[in-house]
This record gives sequence, C-alpha cells and structure tokens, in this order.
Amino acid sequence: MSAFSLEDYGPLLVGSFLRTHTHDEFEEGYLGQMARIYDSGRRFSLVLDATKMPALTRPQTKRQALWMRERATQIHTQCLGLAFVFSSPVSRFVLTSLFLFQRLPCPYAVTGTRAAALDWCAGRLRAAGMDPLDAVMRAKAGAVRAT
Repeated sequence: MSAFSLEDYGPLLVGSFLRTHTHDEFEEGYLGQMARIYDSGRRFSLVLDATKMPALTRPQTKRQALWMRERATQIHTQCLGLAFVFSSPVSRFVLTSLFLFQRLPCPYAVTGTRAAALDWCAGRLRAAGMDPLDAVMRAKAGAVRAT
C-alpha cells in the first residue's frame, strides 16, 4: 500500500497520508505527485487528510518547508485553498500556531474532519467562480466507500 494517495475530482484534490513515509515515498509519493499537479498549471483547492499518519520526521518537515519555499509562487497562484485534516486537537493547535509564524502562500484551514475540509474547499472554489458541487459530491462519495 502506498503511503500517500491523491484523488483527483477536477478542481478539488483530496490527498490522504495513509501511514508513515519512507524518504523515497515522501519524495516521490507525496512531493512528486504534488509537483506534477503544480507543473500542470491548473488551479485547484486541496484537502490534505493526515488523520492516519503520525507526525513527519524532522528531515521530512525540513524538506517540505524547502519544497514550499521553492514553489511559493506556484502555490500562491494555483492553490485556491488548502484544508488540513487532523483528528487530534493538539495537532490542529500546533499546526495553527506554526502558521502564525510561517505563513502559507495560499489560504488555508485546519479542520478536524474531512467533511469540514471539503466544505471549506468548496467555498474557496465558489469564491474563485468555480462550481464545486459535482467535485465535492464525488469526493464525499469516495470517502464513504473508503471507510
């Protein structure tokens, strides 16, 4: 089983961290897939569901920060909104606190459920003049099948 899955619902993407990543899985599975999305030039809203993943390792955290700095312009231009899903209130608090000091280059939300993240992303798509209804319905149906 892959450590990261990315479901593509047109303007809505849903990424799920399924377990701890090895270095190669993090580079190719997560960062590689996201790089391909950004390199396509498309605009989207993204849910990142981390409810099944322990914390990133220190090297992975540093690599992610570097990757985001390198792609800050693309993220700002293309990502209409990024919603993180953490079931742990402590994880949500830590991430929210971190973003007070290191701003993301796009709008973001930190939520406790995938449904809340999908609803927030739908609002971001609507604000950009896109119709999110079909994408969100398919994403919610996919989440039901996956459980």
